[in-house]
Amino acid sequence: MPYNPRQLSVVGYANGFTLWHFRSADRAPDLLAPHYFDGGREVLRAGDFIVVNLEAAGPDGAPRCDNGILAVARTGASIEVAPVAGAFTAPD
Repeated sequence: MPYNPRQLSVVGYANGFTLWHFRSADRAPDLLAPHYFDGGREVLRAGDFIVVNLEAAGPDGAPRCDNGILAVARTGASIEVAPVAGAFTAPD
């Protein structure tokens, strides 16, 4: 699924740093793919953190929510994110 800007919201802001929350039905590798967050380039800044809740069905079909934290590593023409913790650091 493509990035949905309506799912990105500010949790807190201080001294030029923003903590974001993002909810998606996409998988962790999708969010780490180049250009996924490019639609947020007007608001995301290098050094920001994004707390992510990924809503998906588990292997048994039961709903599950994977959580993770991404750091905005680079901004400009393309947004690059890097995993910090959670679902993004575990093998997919």
